[in-house]
Amino acid sequence: MNKMQRYIIQFIIILLYSCTNQQNTELMSNNDTVDDANSLSIIGWNIELFPKMGSQTVDEVVNIIDYYSPDILALQEISSENQYFNILDSQLDNYNGIIQNNDSWSLAFLYKTGNDVEIISITEIYPNEWYAFPRPPLILHIIWNSDDLYIINNHLKCCSDEGDFERRVMASQLLDQYIDNFLDSKKVIIIGDLNDSLDDPNDSNAFLPFLNDPSNYILADFHIALGLDDYWSFPNYPSHIDHIILTSELDYIFNNGNSFVETLLIDIEFYNSWNEYDQIISDHRPMRLVLHP
Repeated sequence: MNKMQRYIIQFIIILLYSCTNQQNTELMSNNDTVDDANSLSIIGWNIELFPKMGSQTVDEVVNIIDYYSPDILALQEISSENQYFNILDSQLDNYNGIIQNNDSWSLAFLYKTGNDVEIISITEIYPNEWYAFPRPPLILHIIWNSDDLYIINNHLKCCSDEGDFERRVMASQLLDQYIDNFLDSKKVIIIGDLNDSLDDPNDSNAFLPFLNDPSNYILADFHIALGLDDYWSFPNYPSHIDHIILTSELDYIFNNGNSFVETLLIDIEFYNSWNEYDQIISDHRPMRLVLHP
């Protein structure tokens, strides 16, 4: 594929997302809690170096999670060096948690118990690919609506120092390769702090394996990346770098008019200012995916 063909594909994708995902944009912030027993609510959240203010952060995160009551949380930057994650888990009714061992930069899952979601396994992949994955991706395999669903929690390399962009490119390539080799034709959700923008030009876009393959991937939050920076996930820069990418097997659910993706504006809903939220909780806003079958 030559450079002109890639630009044409990218233009078509932008046009499609601006049109077909208008329904999802209109639904943003219209639903705080999701009460439909058949739906699946997933939140991806970089809780910066959790907990930034110790027990106060834990208590406030408990209140936020209780308020939104998601089925699953894919968390990043959770410390495995102390007991705060276990304290968080213990204070949440009807949730279980698992955290990898990666010092202050660990990935973690919290998942609700007692619902119709069956937890099958939690697996770490690419543990030796430290260059592409300073935090090895964590996969949660569940059964939802009698079907397999795989949620891949990620925290890609940050920043713009020499080699950082190449590391994110390699990570995208390896995720695409893993899905091709092991999860082909499966329902897969890639979620987390991917530390780069979806709408960069091709020569500086870390996500071409997904962007250039619209028959196999849906960039679910692309409309947010193209929209107002008021809804971006990383206001300090500002930029939109926390993403949700779906395999096309989820297309009929995601684009059925009832499912949606949104940035949770916790700094506005729970705090007096962005600075207060940033000081107590995180420099990232969470992203929420709700799938209504």
